[in-house]
Amino acid sequence: MATITVNGYGEVSVPPDEATMTLGVDAVASTARDAMAEVAERARELLALLDELGIPAAKRSTSGVQASEAGDYDNQGRWQHRGFRAMEQLTVAAGAEVLGDLIGGAVERGRARVDGPRWIVASDNPARKQALQAAAENARERAEAVAAGLGVRVGAVAEAKEEAAVYPVARQVSFAPLAEGGPPIEAGELTVSCTLSVTFQVEPA
Repeated sequence: MATITVNGYGEVSVPPDEATMTLGVDAVASTARDAMAEVAERARELLALLDELGIPAAKRSTSGVQASEAGDYDNQGRWQHRGFRAMEQLTVAAGAEVLGDLIGGAVERGRARVDGPRWIVASDNPARKQALQAAAENARERAEAVAAGLGVRVGAVAEAKEEAAVYPVARQVSFAPLAEGGPPIEAGELTVSCTLSVTFQVEPA
């Protein structure tokens, strides 16, 4: 039986479910032990902040720990020892409603560097199914347009395959409430999109 194969495209824009932030602390001291001790103290302060904000342990992870000699080069290109540097990095996932307090508290209490946010649409967000449904509807519309030009009629679906994964793309369009003690955070929306390759059987018009 003759068939028509088309690609259908669907997208849905939704607020992100959460964002990831990277918090880093570092210290330089005369000994590696002292540098590590200061980093540990500030890291514990960050963990206490996360507890206060209600961010569960499952949403945070230590993503890097480093210790090394600290120093620089003088005007003659000679290495000058300045002590020892220690660093720790923590990756945190949280909702937009606490990010302002998280950023403000991390900088003030832990003297941390803050990198982010990177917004996320959860894998179980209904937007994924909605985008797939929109892609299927678009595929049928395109198949019907092709069939009309060929003088035939679209029949049953013979095969359907998702060609492209769902990729969220940031689109800044809205603001989260201003968190007390922290900066305003733009939550925006993410566009969840997908492409379906669908093969339809065709019948005489």
